[in-house]
Amino acid sequence: ESINVWLVNVSNLNVSATITNMFGQIIKTENIGNDNLIRSSFNVADLPKGLYFMNVKVGETNSIKKIVIE
Repeated sequence: ESINVWLVNVSNLNVSATITNMFGQIIKTENIGNDNLIRSSFNVADLPKGLYFMNVKVGETNSIKKIVIE
């Protein structure tokens, strides 16, 4: 199982993604670049069932999405 992140028009901006558990502990983090088109995949097959959050930071802007592993 994996989670895919696709971003466009983000050149010259640092992009990173972090997966945390429901207690705020960092599970995975990755600096995914600063190209015009970013396509990254996070393997979540090793994560136990539960609720997680993915924070994608583009420059100074954050976007947080809820992830449920069943």
